[in-house]
Amino acid sequence: MKVLVAMKPFKDAIAADEACDFVQLGLKQAFDRMVPAAERANYTSVKVPLPGNSEGFLAAVRPALTAQGFKEVKVAVFDPSLTHTLEVPLLVKGKECYLEAGLALGRKLTKAQMLTASSYGLGQLIAHALDLGCTDLKLSLGDVGCCDLGLGLMQALGVKFEGAPVVKNKKVKSEVAHVITPIMSWSKFTSFDDSVLKQRLRASGAKLTILTDHFIPLDGSEGPVGRLVMRHGAVSAQHKSMIPLFRTGNQRLAQHYGCDVQNQLGAGAGGGCAAALMYLMNAQVASSMETALDLLDLDHKLEEADLVITGEGLVQIQSLVFQAKAEGLAARAKKHKVPLWLLCGEMDNVASPQLLLDKGITAALSISHGTITLEEALPVTGATLMSTASNAMIMALSVRK
Repeated sequence: MKVLVAMKPFKDAIAADEACDFVQLGLKQAFDRMVPAAERANYTSVKVPLPGNSEGFLAAVRPALTAQGFKEVKVAVFDPSLTHTLEVPLLVKGKECYLEAGLALGRKLTKAQMLTASSYGLGQLIAHALDLGCTDLKLSLGDVGCCDLGLGLMQALGVKFEGAPVVKNKKVKSEVAHVITPIMSWSKFTSFDDSVLKQRLRASGAKLTILTDHFIPLDGSEGPVGRLVMRHGAVSAQHKSMIPLFRTGNQRLAQHYGCDVQNQLGAGAGGGCAAALMYLMNAQVASSMETALDLLDLDHKLEEADLVITGEGLVQIQSLVFQAKAEGLAARAKKHKVPLWLLCGEMDNVASPQLLLDKGITAALSISHGTITLEEALPVTGATLMSTASNAMIMALSVRK
């Protein structure tokens, strides 16, 4: 038996690589207990860490890209609060570059900071890739720590806004004290000038592909502001006021560029940064998971596997149905007729067993035992993953006997 262990990150608990290690330890315990010593060489596991829905893309694909000759380049960028700088990697080979927005914009913010959080650091990241002469940019873009419809990244890329006031904040670094941050600025500026960026893009022929599995609209309860409210409980009047401001911002951009991307697939990803990049760079959208699975040569690995074990912290109906464009690991396992076990911390009650089977998931197992709070569960995620994997394999091997 050869088991392919392909775990995603368990957000706020352990990275994908660690999750794979714990599952492999559990499998080894089961093999040592249930398989005669003379036969154990035939019971193995191999790990392939996968990116999550919002984070971990570069960490997952770095080995594959490094093998292809990609080199890491570190870039200093500002975090969403503009009060700290971060060192963020790019993976570059010739004219091609892979970037991850979450590494620049993923910092956790308070509810108050969300109102002024800026995507400026992402714009710096893209600008640096262009400075390196890259013309084929692939940007992993999931949930990020800002919701400004790309207002910050546009300024980092050289777009000039006129008429909108700069909010004074003593904590903001002096180098970026000029940056317009509040989302409400979309209703206040009189004009903006993107001629310098247009000329640069025209001269270089640069193109950008947004890699995401957040195929969300720009507006409404499923849009970035609605998700922000749902995820963080940011339900103050100020936060609710962001929804019409998003609409205003999109109307200004649509009027300027002569098109409206509001209903395009994935326009709401990254707090609306995807929409801004569609307008600025005519960015196209592709599935981040499908891209990662292709780079990691998962189809070949599935041909050699007898079982796949995957998992993540929270499995939602959204990741199975709403993101239906992404074929995903489960569908590929089903295509190769390899059973797949899903280990998760929590699953919403809409994800019925039949729905999971239809998606290629043979069994879904919760790693939570009894009544336990999230705060209690996070520190023991690794241990519960290991015990769940071990117990499940012991049961499976018992049946086989």
